Amino acid sequence: MQNGAGGTTVFTIGHSLHSWEAFLSLVRSREIEVLVDVRSSPHSARAPHFNAEVLKAACREAGLRYLQMGDQLGGRTDQSSLLTQGGRVDYDRLAETESFRSGLVRLANGARTHRMALMCAEKDPITCHRALLVSRHLLPLLGPAGGISHILADGRGLSQADLETELLHVAGLPAGPDLFESDEIRRATAYRHQAERVAFLVRDRANPILSDEVD
Repeated sequence: MQNGAGGTTVFTIGHSLHSWEAFLSLVRSREIEVLVDVRSSPHSARAPHFNAEVLKAACREAGLRYLQMGDQLGGRTDQSSLLTQGGRVDYDRLAETESFRSGLVRLANGARTHRMALMCAEKDPITCHRALLVSRHLLPLLGPAGGISHILADGRGLSQADLETELLHVAGLPAGPDLFESDEIRRATAYRHQAERVAFLVRDRANPILSDEVD
């Protein structure tokens, strides 16, 4: 939805082990209208109140719209062509698929008229595909004044730009200007470095194991 600066802001949040009441408080603190579930498998063994059907009913009662988009924007796949040699999901390749790209366009269009939050399981956005994959590629579609704000567990907000600074630090790359590499290349390297650590791992390619707590 349009923010005060004339741009579109999209929020993200991880349900983690929040109670429904605590989670709803965080969502309402940003006046969210639509909760977009980007989990590939919208279920949680450790927090069953975030199972899709239970969550959908709770959102309806709270006056929120609930939308599942994990089929297009989830962080998992069993397609071998979208996996790294080590068996992890290759976010760069996944981002180029027609399904993912059309899902991004749908999100960007909806964000122009509704205040929305992307929801996944991970508590920290820096370990979640909602930030490393979806937000990274959604941001350019939100316009020059658009933004991504990750709602942290303590209620603070973290911009995608600040998250990228953290990624550079984790990857051991300079945050400021570099003589040999452009900012764009360094950021891409930092995203790739983190994805190689946290992207969903398909342990048996012939029979993928889908965990409900890990992207």
